[in-house]
Amino acid sequence: MDISVSKKYLLVSIFLIALFIRTALLFYTHHDYWGSGGMVLPQGEMARNIVNGKWFVFNKAQMKIMGDAQNKQLRLIDVSDFKKPTVERYTPFINDMPGSAALLALTWKIFGQQKYIYLQIIQGIMDALMVFLIFWIGREIFNEKIGLISAFLFALFLPEARLSVSALRDVWASFAAFGSVGLLIKYYKEKNIIYVILIGLIIGFSVYIRPNILFLPLFLALALIFNVGLKKSISFLVITQILAVLILTPWIIRNYRIYHRLIPTRVGFWQTIWEGFGEFPNKFGAVLNDETTYLNIRKEGYKVEYGTPEYDDVIKPKVINVIKNYPFWFTGVILRRIPKATVFSHNDWGFDKDDYSYARFRKKTGGNLFDYFKEYPFLFFYKGSIRVIEGLIPIIALAGFWIEREKWRKNLLIAIIPVYFIAAYIPLHVEPRYILPGTISYLFFISITINYAYERFYLRNRVQ
Repeated sequence: MDISVSKKYLLVSIFLIALFIRTALLFYTHHDYWGSGGMVLPQGEMARNIVNGKWFVFNKAQMKIMGDAQNKQLRLIDVSDFKKPTVERYTPFINDMPGSAALLALTWKIFGQQKYIYLQIIQGIMDALMVFLIFWIGREIFNEKIGLISAFLFALFLPEARLSVSALRDVWASFAAFGSVGLLIKYYKEKNIIYVILIGLIIGFSVYIRPNILFLPLFLALALIFNVGLKKSISFLVITQILAVLILTPWIIRNYRIYHRLIPTRVGFWQTIWEGFGEFPNKFGAVLNDETTYLNIRKEGYKVEYGTPEYDDVIKPKVINVIKNYPFWFTGVILRRIPKATVFSHNDWGFDKDDYSYARFRKKTGGNLFDYFKEYPFLFFYKGSIRVIEGLIPIIALAGFWIEREKWRKNLLIAIIPVYFIAAYIPLHVEPRYILPGTISYLFFISITINYAYERFYLRNRVQ
């Protein structure tokens, strides 16, 4: 990077701060139960079979043993801590993408142990290195000072740091999104088609880890219209989407050979929408819980296996009927999700232990919020403080966008990221970690607000 020596030292210091925070969180949380059942466990079981030469399959009996143990101990248990099953009966896996399992298997091959910690360490280091990318994006779109402030805020941003060192694979959406933004800025400045091709490759391979990234180029193209014109934006979209689909083609072919139907990524789309209805009170029995939903389907007489195309087929008409018969309720659900995706995001900041949550306290004791405050005063103020901070983040960012409104076309190259992740999930189900990559974009505009306040008030008072 073409910056002064002093700024290089400062940037390296910010990187070390980011690395220290992620290391501390990894030490504190690496066996946390967070996501270890529904999200991490299938990847671990698939990775075990990849190492053993069986690709993209799982052993139902073994996965149940692992899941029951984790549910009982309420912690993530490494695959190596379980006995190898005496009988292997494999079932093709289609309920998730295989990218994270492949990465896990690669680390297990390299380090010789079937432990999640190796990929967690790699993710944490990659996330700390994002400091340099965040600085570069901020410098290119705004200026060097904004780049440094943004990098510093990113280093301190605990929800992203926490997610990066978890065994979940969601942080790869952040890597893909901002890697694409960096290349998009290069394309905007140099008009070199190679950057478009690289974005297509990043999106295509990232879909194997987080399928929610597939249509990001559509929104990037919308932002490009105001910067390079409609013709180049359409070319950008066509190239990136064709490349992404080409990279996905082996997986699509595999799915067609097994299930005799077109499944571009994974099943579960209709299940996600149905369970998403369970976020709010409803009169058609939707519940935001995988196990309860499956049991209800079985009680209705359907003999289908969970996580299969047939399971999704059963739920699909339920979803369509709700949307058709209760359109105002469905519209209200989408509108109510917007605050949940912005000012009430409720991310995990690294110290949110389920054992001490207010929901669990109320269920266990029947106590109210004041009782919780008396029992856990520190946690009460901690949780209250981060909720206030989370609510202020998009508001302060919006102020920063307004301050720089004259350059809105260029700023849109960054601001489009949260728009995409919010738009992608509010029709389905809002999970904080799914929206988190968009939240990172807010840090750039918060930096503008901080710098503006510093120059307008502090420096002016010093001069006076």
